[in-house]
Amino acid sequence: MKHILLFLSLVFFNNAYSQIQPSSKIMNQNSNNLLDFGAVGDGKTNDSAALLRAISIVSKQSSKNIIIPNNYNFNLGNVQIDLKKFDSGIVFEFQGGILSNAILIGNNTRIKADRSKIFENINLSGSFISATDFAYPEWFGCFPNDKKIDLVDALKMLDGVFYDISLGTGNYYTQKGEYMVRGLSGVSMANSRVILETDKSYTYLFSIGKIGGTLKDRNYDYNYIKNLSLHISRKSAGVQLKGNRGVIIGAAHKPFIENIRIKQSEDFQRFKKSDLENFLSNNSKVNDANVGIEFKGDSEVTHLSNVFTLADIGILFSEYSDIVQVSDYMNWCGQYGLANIYIKKNAVKSQNLLFTGTQSWNQGLYGFYSEDSNEWNTHRNNKFENVRIEQLTKEVLQNGKVASTSIRIGKSNLVAHLIFENMILSGASNGIYIGETTSGNIYFDKINLVPDITIKRDFAIKTKLLPPSDSYLETPLQISLKNVDLFTDSESYFENSKNPSANRIGTERKNKFTDVVISYE
Repeated sequence: MKHILLFLSLVFFNNAYSQIQPSSKIMNQNSNNLLDFGAVGDGKTNDSAALLRAISIVSKQSSKNIIIPNNYNFNLGNVQIDLKKFDSGIVFEFQGGILSNAILIGNNTRIKADRSKIFENINLSGSFISATDFAYPEWFGCFPNDKKIDLVDALKMLDGVFYDISLGTGNYYTQKGEYMVRGLSGVSMANSRVILETDKSYTYLFSIGKIGGTLKDRNYDYNYIKNLSLHISRKSAGVQLKGNRGVIIGAAHKPFIENIRIKQSEDFQRFKKSDLENFLSNNSKVNDANVGIEFKGDSEVTHLSNVFTLADIGILFSEYSDIVQVSDYMNWCGQYGLANIYIKKNAVKSQNLLFTGTQSWNQGLYGFYSEDSNEWNTHRNNKFENVRIEQLTKEVLQNGKVASTSIRIGKSNLVAHLIFENMILSGASNGIYIGETTSGNIYFDKINLVPDITIKRDFAIKTKLLPPSDSYLETPLQISLKNVDLFTDSESYFENSKNPSANRIGTERKNKFTDVVISYE
């Protein structure tokens, strides 16, 4: 009898102990499956106590993985779970399961998951780390080629705790846009697409840094957008879209955009011939143009590489920027696009702009356009090289001649070292226009134009030079023309130049300038 009682007592003790400490089985088998801590995973039962039990026990183990098994949804009852109350380094290993309805505060907490849904109605804060170094919008149910979850909603759920977010292959949709990117990368320009579907005008898809921000607003997060195609489309038939932007670069330090295509090239978002005619009499029409990339904030050390835009304006500088390098850039304006590069008067003091590598600027009314201003030290140390400008529109006329112009530099008080080098200008347009300017230096070197002889061009080069300032700190405007050949089918006009016939000085023929400096007489 004593032996029987002893046996029953041992059985009872072991059963009770196993209920109090469910981890003994887990530690022995090294499983750490959330189900083994008493979770049900039916999406209805409150499993928060089981998860807290798992965190408490596993945080003290050498293996800190908690497995979230496939085909289970663990409802956490809308509680807040603060992992900072436990040892750091817990790993949530998702094997197909979902955590739902909670606030999770991380403590160097690792997420190990593929591109599958793992969170539902979960708010993340604190410190989280992805085992792959990237977080995925799929974690919050946003999948490519599926419009159920708006991409921007998923990104906002992630970017509070994750810097680097990765998109997979396919189309990701948003009807919201206007999202400030921290770090966003796709698979490639060809395979990862973000599509903003909207009936709004004057909106944008992505931004980097505070739009319109000044130096005090500048962030130093090294934000980037890479390996994506960005599209803006309309939701409703019959809607015309205008004034939209693919990406706006605001007040940011060292933003980086690489391997990006930005597309706004449908008829419902393109300028028409009448828009260009209106622009010629009132350049405020520029505000209605759809734009690939806009600089609108005090940015510095921006790098754009292998970027392809299709928009009325490829790149628009609206506010001051410092140190911008654009390498391997292409734009297609469309038949009635406005300009490939456009600089507003509030941005003409932008400095250290370098467009280099392979530059292909296509179609539109202008290759390069800067607005008139009364500023000093405009275009300081800006250089545009290795550029082909072609297929500018020949359908917009002024006084019976084409209005399109390859390079249009607006008037100012002083141009501080502006360089155009190694360029082919559009044969279907006028050549170079320089607005009335008092002081500074503009250099043209190795510039060539092969004309379309079926059209009437107004000028090869046209400028009016002004009397120099009385200040000893300033030099009269000097326009350097070296190895410049703009063909013979039109005239060059240098009003008030040292020699009105300068186009014949140091040349082999009309409009071929071997090495000439033009200045006020």
